[in-house]
Amino acid sequence: MKRGACRSWDGLLGAMLLVLGGCVSAAVLGDTAGATDAAVTAPVIDASLVAPVDQSFRNPQKVHTLKLHSEVVGETGAAPRDLVKRQLLYTVGALQKYNGSANFGSAEISLGAMSAAGEGLVRIAYDAELQAVFPKQEAFQFAAEIPLPMRVDPPSIFAFAAKYKDACGKSVVPGEEGQFFYSYRPAQVGCALEAADVFRSSSQVVAPLGTAPTTYPEYDRMWADGRMHIVIVMGRYLPGTGMSRSDPFAAIYWELVEHLHSALQRSSEVRELYTQVPNPRGTPVERATWTVDNANRGFKFDLFLVDAPQSGGVAFDAELKRVSADADFLSYAGHAGLGANLAAFLQRIELNAGQYHLLHLDNCISFAYPDFRLLKNPASVSGRYGTQDVVVNSASAKREELKPDLLNWLLALTNPNSPKPYSDILRMNSTGRPLVLFDEDNTFQP
Repeated sequence: MKRGACRSWDGLLGAMLLVLGGCVSAAVLGDTAGATDAAVTAPVIDASLVAPVDQSFRNPQKVHTLKLHSEVVGETGAAPRDLVKRQLLYTVGALQKYNGSANFGSAEISLGAMSAAGEGLVRIAYDAELQAVFPKQEAFQFAAEIPLPMRVDPPSIFAFAAKYKDACGKSVVPGEEGQFFYSYRPAQVGCALEAADVFRSSSQVVAPLGTAPTTYPEYDRMWADGRMHIVIVMGRYLPGTGMSRSDPFAAIYWELVEHLHSALQRSSEVRELYTQVPNPRGTPVERATWTVDNANRGFKFDLFLVDAPQSGGVAFDAELKRVSADADFLSYAGHAGLGANLAAFLQRIELNAGQYHLLHLDNCISFAYPDFRLLKNPASVSGRYGTQDVVVNSASAKREELKPDLLNWLLALTNPNSPKPYSDILRMNSTGRPLVLFDEDNTFQP
C-alpha cells in the first residue's frame, strides 16, 4: 500500500496510529474484508474520550526540601530508623489537607539522643529531610509544625486511631486502624489533639532555587530505534475478582482493551494477542498485546491486569522483567496498596542502563512512598535502573480520570511530530496533582 493511504479507523487510537507516519496496519481477530482505504489528513481526536484540560493547574510543581525535627517513642528492639519512618508515615495524611505531600520513602534521617521511656519503650530524637510539594499556600504555614503521633508501637498506633479517627481524620474500617496515617487530618475543623499523644515537630521549608525550566519527554531517545514500546500494568482494588468488572480498575482495563481492539480490528498488519499468564497460587494475570510493524514507525503495546504486582506469580514476574527492559513508557496504574503495590512493582521491573524510560506511577499519592534515590543512582541497586523520568501524583487521583489520563499519555508520546511539554500533558489530569522527577537533565527541544 502506498504511503499516504491508510485504513480508516474510528476512535481515539485510530487518530493516534495515523500520526505514526505512513500506513500503520494490523492483523487482529476478525474478518478484515470490506475495509476501505482513505486519504490521510490531520488526525481527529475524540475529545469525549480524553481528560479535560485544567487551565487553573500549573505545572511543573516545584519540589521543596522539608527539614523536620521530631521525637518518637517505640518498642525497644525495633530498628530506630524504622520507628522514625512509622512516624513520618503520618505526613502522608497530614499534608493531604492542602494537597501537599512529602516523600518519606527517600527521607534522609539523622538520629539524635535515645533514652529509655519505660514499659519496654525507647524515646528517639531525630532530624529528617524530606522532598515535599505544596500546591496550596496554606500548606507552608501548616508544615512549620506538623503534629505527629508520639508513640508508634503497634498497640499505641491502634489506640491513636481509635481515639482520633472521627475528629481528626476520615473514617477507618475496623481492623484497619494501622492505616490511619493515610486519612489522618490534624488540621481539619474540630480536631483537638492532646499534648501527650503527639509531638509537634518543628519544621523548615526550603524552596528550590531558580525557575523550573519547561521540559519535554525525551522524544528523540524514545523514538531513536523507530519503535515505541508501551507497557501498562493495572492493579485491582479488589483482589480475587478474576475477569469481573465489579473491580473499578479491572473495569478500566477491559475498557482499554475494548478500545484498542475496536480501533485496530479493521486493519491488516497489527498482531493482536490475548492470553493469561498462569499463576498456580493465585488469580491468573490477564494480558493483551498489540504489535505494529511499519517501515516508518513501529509500535508495541503490552497491557496486564493483576491482583497486585507481588501476587502475580513467578511467570508474571519473569514476563514483566522482560518487557520492561526496553519499554519507553512504563506505567503502573490502579491500586497503590498504601505503597506496598508500588514497592513491589519497582522491585520487579528491569530498566536497561542504556535505555531512556518514562516511568509513570498513576496511583494515589505515589510521590510519598518509594525511595526514588534508587532510581536516580544506578550503582545503589547494582545497575538495575537506567536513565529515566518519573511521573508521580502528590495527591489522591480520581479513578474515573485514569483511563482518559492513560489515553492522553498515549496520544502525546506517539506523536513525535507534535511534541508536548510535560506542563501540557500533566495539566490534563490535575486532580492527582502530578509532577515529574529527574527531568532537569532533559535536553530535547522541538
